[in-house]
Parts: sequence; C-alpha cells; structure tokens
Amino acid sequence: MRRRLLVLAALALLGGCATYLAEKADLEGGGAAGSKRVADAQERLQLAQDRQASLQEDELGAQEERAAVEAELAEVNANLKRQSSRLAAAQKAGTISKAEEQRRLRQLEKLTSDFQTASLQLQTRRNADDAAGVREKEEELARLKAEIDAVNKEIAILAQ
Repeated sequence: MRRRLLVLAALALLGGCATYLAEKADLEGGGAAGSKRVADAQERLQLAQDRQASLQEDELGAQEERAAVEAELAEVNANLKRQSSRLAAAQKAGTISKAEEQRRLRQLEKLTSDFQTASLQLQTRRNADDAAGVREKEEELARLKAEIDAVNKEIAILAQ
C-alpha cells in the first residue's frame, strides 16, 4: 500500500515538473505572451469560434428556408380549400355538374398532395446536401405550382 502511494506521489511530482519546465521554457522564450502554447490555444479558440459562427449562420439559413416552405405549403392548402368552395358553389349554382366538380377537386387534391410530398423531399435533400436532388425537387415544385395555377384558372372560368 505504501509502495503504491509512493508511486502515485512520484507520478504527481513528475507531472508537476513537466508543467514547471514548460512554463520555465515559455518564460525564457519571451514570457507568457510569447508562449507557443498560448498562441496555439488562441488559434484553436479562434477556429472553434469561427466554426460556431458558421454553424449558427447555417442554422439561421435552414430556419428561414423551412419557414418559406411552410408558408408555401400553407398557401397551397388554403388554395385547395378555397377552390373546393368555389367548385361546390358552382355545382350548387348549376354551372358545372357534380361529376365535373368531383373530377376537378380530385385533380387539385392530387396536385396538392404531390406538392406537399415534393416539398418534404426537398427539405430532406437540402439536409443531405444533395445539390442535384435539390435542383430536381425545385424544378418539380415549380412544375407542380404551374399546374396548380392552370387548374385554378380553369376553375375560375368554370365558376363564373
């Protein structure tokens, strides 16, 4: 037991000696301000701070993108509800048949569903840093948006 304590004490002294010798060398080399270890530590700190700032910028950008996607999804869903009401009113007024109302509604529901799916896939591909996949989904969303707009115009004409 005593032997273990002596070994532990010797190790502690050696560790302390190493620190003392390193500090002595630093002081001889121009003091603590000129210390290589201090400069290395400051460099590592600066790198960590730069990385943290970059991550915060990335997070902010991702939050803004998510908010934009959610707003667009909300608009597409509101459009579906609005156009559904227009079709129902047109059918009730007798300007379109029940079959035509149902056909247009199904068409718009499918486009809306496809838009929602593509939006989620876009977010997934952005998170995976898949640039080609992001471009593909952005193009698909633009195409779906154009198709939704075309159906909206057709519904507007029918509902007059």
